[in-house]
Amino acid sequence: MNILANILLVLLLMVCALLVTVVLMQRSKSDGLAGGSAFGGGFTEQFFGAGTATVLVKITTWLGGIFFGLALMLAILFSVQHKAAAGTGKLKKIVASTNAVSKASHRAGTNASHAPGATNSASSSSSTNAPTQAK
Repeated sequence: MNILANILLVLLLMVCALLVTVVLMQRSKSDGLAGGSAFGGGFTEQFFGAGTATVLVKITTWLGGIFFGLALMLAILFSVQHKAAAGTGKLKKIVASTNAVSKASHRAGTNASHAPGATNSASSSSSTNAPTQAK
């Protein structure tokens, strides 16, 4: 299952790089300051011909769909792997050790309050908060 995840991850990275390249090759609608594209004005029209705008839009649409499909497949694959790892008992061991540590620290905390010289916060707070009577 790890091999499949690695293959899908490499494919996703390749699709990302192609998608960025194709988007940068497209001419913007406003033609802004860049002159229409990141590759120097009418690079795509000079290199590929006059009808490249519709081809690049179609390629962008296909690459976007492939990107979302690969991302969804990877998400499902990793969630299945996570559920399988949780079922092996690793998660149960972590929770059990965390509970043991918290119980030990709780016991240490209750023993510290009964130590000699320790004051009980409930009795000391009630004596200080008691109303004083004027005579």
